[in-house]
Amino acid sequence: MINKTAQPMVWINVSTSANWTRPAVGIVRVERALALHLRELMGADQCRLCTWQDERFIEWTPTTATESAVEDRALEALVPRGPSFDLVRPFLTRALRRYGGQATSGGKDVVRLDIPLTTKTSLQPGPGDFLISIGLLILFPQ
Repeated sequence: MINKTAQPMVWINVSTSANWTRPAVGIVRVERALALHLRELMGADQCRLCTWQDERFIEWTPTTATESAVEDRALEALVPRGPSFDLVRPFLTRALRRYGGQATSGGKDVVRLDIPLTTKTSLQPGPGDFLISIGLLILFPQ
């Protein structure tokens, strides 16, 4: 049942921006600007970001500069820079963001992937919510 007293949530699909690794241009720049301005206008409690993952939209939170630096170091340790690096990078980045956790072991930084055996439900758009999608085109089965 939809709660008619609550304001609907506005979700912005940032799948294109979240997976973009080069300087922002065109649609990526517009998607990022819209997300920034709507969140400033409406507040994070009323406007959330999401990405298309595993055949559904789930909430997305941007990584910090520290997390990004750890990801970069982990990616370079897993796959040396070369012709296949750009092809593999998005898949490894997704795994690190989804299952990764930084740990310190014996004075060395270690990135560990903890893959849960049970699935947990993430926050996702629900009935009555609005979804704004600029970059990624999603076709739902009829």
